[in-house]
Amino acid sequence: MTIWLNDTGVAPATSKSWQTTTVRHILASGRIAGLREHHGQVVGRGAWPAIITPPNATASSPA
Repeated sequence: MTIWLNDTGVAPATSKSWQTTTVRHILASGRIAGLREHHGQVVGRGAWPAIITPPNATASSPA
């Protein structure tokens, strides 16, 4: 996925290119599933729409 993001020209917010650790962090975060987190713990639903559903979010999380 990191290679694809870099090849397609999708720019990351804070660097010149995507890094594997950045992509991993985004995919493992509850924010992508529309969940609000505080210090790594889910504390409720976010005010934004989910990009992936929570069951998919747990499937993409590292074991």
